[in-house]
Amino acid sequence: MIDVRIPYATDANLGAWYNSALAASTADWMLFLDHDVFLANPHWHHILTGVIERHPKAGLVTCWTNRIGRKVQKHRDAPSGDDIREHRAFARRLWERHGHGATKIPSCSGMLMCVRRAAWESAGPCKDGFFDVDSDLSRKIAASRYQLLRADGLYVYHLYNRSEPSWIEGERISRDFI
Repeated sequence: MIDVRIPYATDANLGAWYNSALAASTADWMLFLDHDVFLANPHWHHILTGVIERHPKAGLVTCWTNRIGRKVQKHRDAPSGDDIREHRAFARRLWERHGHGATKIPSCSGMLMCVRRAAWESAGPCKDGFFDVDSDLSRKIAASRYQLLRADGLYVYHLYNRSEPSWIEGERISRDFI
């Protein structure tokens, strides 16, 4: 079973939030999604469970995206615009090409992280704070007896640090609503 969470740490301690969520869940896996991602393939759960089943040493599974600082997650052919139809079509092509294939990677950004509870327990808790918490956790899992994988058939559209006034206003409205 995969438990799904969208982290929201009012005190900016994302590491403590991840630790608390993982400790409270009874699921074997927990999927953390940033608030600014769109799961472009409606079969994301099937893709993730397929990768997990085919890779018994997986400790953390992530995916491809359009915008991110970590090059091992940013697909060079991803659409550069914001038309969701283009991103969905791209996601479909990746799935058709790669299926449940996965690539071992050294670390990842946390816009989508599916974390095995046992890997988190083995790697030790997430560090306190906000910045680099996801990268630190992924590196610790990769250094443990578990693998860090990118699901090559899974793609998400990621807003990621948009600076246009309309996106900034949307972020403010979302934050105020929460």
